[in-house]
Amino acid sequence: MNHSFKQLQFIGVLLLFMQSYAFGITSSTTISIPTFKGSKTNTISNKDFKITATGGGMAKPFIVGGGVAYVADNTDNLDWVVTFSSNASSISSFELINVNFSEFLNSNNHTDLILVGYVLGGGIVCSTLFFSPENNGEVDIFTGEDFGMEDFEGVQLTSFEFRFHSRLSGGEDMELNSFIVANPQPPINEE
Repeated sequence: MNHSFKQLQFIGVLLLFMQSYAFGITSSTTISIPTFKGSKTNTISNKDFKITATGGGMAKPFIVGGGVAYVADNTDNLDWVVTFSSNASSISSFELINVNFSEFLNSNNHTDLILVGYVLGGGIVCSTLFFSPENNGEVDIFTGEDFGMEDFEGVQLTSFEFRFHSRLSGGEDMELNSFIVANPQPPINEE
C-alpha cells in the first residue's frame, strides 16, 4: 500500500507540474531600479537590464542613490522617453507584468503618460494614454493599473518605453521605483 501511495503522489506532482506549464503559471520578479548602477548619466544598468533616458532638458538626467532613482528635469514643458531594455548577454526577452513609477515631489506635474512595448519578432503593444492629475499637492504613483496593460499580457518584449511630458519648470522629476517581469528568455544563440 505504501508503494502505491508514493506512485500516486508522484503522479499528482507530475500532473500539477504539467498543468502549471500548460497554463503558463510562472513566477515573476520585481526589478528594483534604485539598485541599478550609474548616476548623473543618461543610462543606468544592472546585470539583466539597462535604462536610458532621452529628451527633456538634461544631458545626464539619472540620479541614483540613497534608495531612490529618478529622472531629473530642470526645464519645463518637455517630452521624455525612458527605455528599459534587456541585456542581450543574459536575457533576450521578457513579459512585462507591472510598473511602479511616481512623481518625485508632491509639486511635480506630468501628463501624457504611456507605456510602449517592443515585441520579440516585431511589432508593438501600447498601454492606454493617460493624464496624471493636475498638481494636487500629493505624490502621484503610477502603476500598471493606471496604464491599462491588458495588451501586454503574455507578450514577450525585448524592451519597453515609458513616455511622459513634464509640464512645469524647475524640478519636474519622475521617480522610477520598480518593474515586474516574468518568463525571461535566455539569449538567442545565432550560429
